[in-house]
Amino acid sequence: MPRKESPERGAAAPGTFGRLLYDSRHKVQKTIASVAASSGLAASYLTAIEQGRRSPTLGRVPAIADAYDVDKGAACWSW
Repeated sequence: MPRKESPERGAAAPGTFGRLLYDSRHKVQKTIASVAASSGLAASYLTAIEQGRRSPTLGRVPAIADAYDVDKGAACWSW
């Protein structure tokens, strides 16, 4: 029997920086490729952040927030 795909599959735990990015990206229906292009970071790196497997340096958080159209203050707070 095939497994049902969950819309939150691969997302980090609620309240985390990765989850903020994941939810924001899906809310505006952006692809990971478009966010990667606008941030200048690799799509695989951003996916790992969304999944909670990687954490960017604080210096990169504002640029990532811009690419995801997230408030910089909220992004820094959840980081």
